[in-house]
Amino acid sequence: MRDVTNPHRSSHPKSAPSRQFTYRLFGADDVLFYVGVTADWGARSKGHARDKPWWSEIVRVDIEEFASRAEAEYAEAVAIATEHPRYNIQRPGPAEIRKLGERANRLSADHTTRELLDALDRIAGLEAMLLNETGRARGVLQREVAQTRLADIGEGYRQDIDRFMVEFDMAWNAPVTVAELGEVRAERLAVLWQRDRDSLLTMLEDARVQLIDQQHMREVRQEETLELRRELAIAESEVDALRAELATVVPPSWWPSEPRFGSLDLFVERFLLPNWVHPNGVPVRWCSTWWEHAEAILRFEALWESFEVMRLQPAPAFSTWMTAHLDVQMRALTAAEGVFFGCDATRGCHETRAPWPSATPPEGMFGSVAAAQIHRWS
Repeated sequence: MRDVTNPHRSSHPKSAPSRQFTYRLFGADDVLFYVGVTADWGARSKGHARDKPWWSEIVRVDIEEFASRAEAEYAEAVAIATEHPRYNIQRPGPAEIRKLGERANRLSADHTTRELLDALDRIAGLEAMLLNETGRARGVLQREVAQTRLADIGEGYRQDIDRFMVEFDMAWNAPVTVAELGEVRAERLAVLWQRDRDSLLTMLEDARVQLIDQQHMREVRQEETLELRRELAIAESEVDALRAELATVVPPSWWPSEPRFGSLDLFVERFLLPNWVHPNGVPVRWCSTWWEHAEAILRFEALWESFEVMRLQPAPAFSTWMTAHLDVQMRALTAAEGVFFGCDATRGCHETRAPWPSATPPEGMFGSVAAAQIHRWS
């Protein structure tokens, strides 16, 4: 990171066309004023001087160089989110920062691949120079890296590079090499070779670290997938158990094999209400959410069951059902002091009552739960 102590001088560095910069502008007492991105700091600083009223308060500029615009924008977003500059208006959120980071990582990997290929080209040029000058260099490195993806560079490829280095050193140390090339050329080639060798080793090590990180992420995703599959298998097992349990449920012998209505709500909505039309209000009470009243469900189920059985019986069975069942239950439900006492469908009123308190009877007084058969077959 470059520290520019006088931001108003015209000697600020300008980037090459392929480089990008993230810059930080500081005021007095190291107060961070602004964070930005540019490819030409000189032009950018002039623009700030024209349109930023606080520009005269800047006492220090820190400039960080990056290989691509995406990396510089990602560094800018992280700095704005974590360092809270005073005059940055736009504040990127976590999702935007993550998206910029993923794009920067992809472009950085491509840039590393290009630098690696350039380094290998320089090594090949040095090797060809030695072969042409001395005729004694041995072990030509067969390069096919030009069409090789970075993820494919592994330990085997690095071993090939190391073998080439050993063979190169053997040829370089031969006495005739120095004699033929001369001390000046030998010194220049040695410097070039050491520089490219160190650079290549660094890039190969970075590639190895990236491969390790990618392998770790794959392993994490595989573990998460296995865990989800285990949870799915457990859920499917539970569903199969419930299906098996439902298959053992058998309706009682008195229930019709083909009931008119398949559920209680269908019986209430499609038969009972269309055939029981009374004024809604005092003294008749009705609740559109009748299924929130436990007593209403109990009484409607009694009507439904008796209807399904008695409709198949000869006359006057249905008349008996209406007078002895329907009228009695509906009066209990819709009377002014009945089940729907606090409800009025026309005004949107709704009230449910809490059950009365009950003390627990002595254990064994009423037999076992199974004997009581408290669960309905439906």
